[in-house]
Amino acid sequence: MALSESWRRIDAWLATHVASDFALLNPPATPAEIRQAERILGTQLPSHLGESLQCHNGVSAWTTILPEQ
Repeated sequence: MALSESWRRIDAWLATHVASDFALLNPPATPAEIRQAERILGTQLPSHLGESLQCHNGVSAWTTILPEQ
């Protein structure tokens, strides 16, 4: 299953069961934001992280949506 499909399933569950936390997910990172992060870090991000960031670029406020966040 593609990571983006996993995020679609997570999004659907959150929207139904924890809408207040779902609302805290940031929109996708742009390719330019991902390139900038890679420049700052001095390395290419793992492909799965880049793919995940293209679904949601973190959260806008502290939340406990995901364990060990």
